[in-house]
Amino acid sequence: MRRDERGATVAEAAFVVPLLFLFVLAFLDIALWINASNEASAVARDGARAGILSYRQADVAGSSDYQAIVAAINRRLGGSHPYSLSVICINPATPSQIACSSNPASGTNRIQVSISWTRPTLSPLTSYFGNTHTVSARSVMQVIS
Repeated sequence: MRRDERGATVAEAAFVVPLLFLFVLAFLDIALWINASNEASAVARDGARAGILSYRQADVAGSSDYQAIVAAINRRLGGSHPYSLSVICINPATPSQIACSSNPASGTNRIQVSISWTRPTLSPLTSYFGNTHTVSARSVMQVIS
């Protein structure tokens, strides 16, 4: 009877092991996606913190205020991702976008830092939703008077 079952374990493993690796890789991919989302939230908060300290030209790319936000983001990311950055000032009374230069230091206005980047998928299961996933976060903080 043992002679008839010879090789059955190898045949079963040939079917199960690839599926096991596929699911482990998908689980790892989802965990890395969650980690990237948490990292994006922390990066946006760091940028917003830098923005509330020096905000008059924060929405003007190339200005020293904008560069302070970029420096805070780069310190957190360490150059690991090419990212897209958006900085705007918000008047909460209307709530609409305003120029940061017209944003009085009243302590009620806010600065919003949005960041996003794409990350490749690892698993064929998660690539079903696309070969890359966009990671994005936004942080809004009150301007310090």
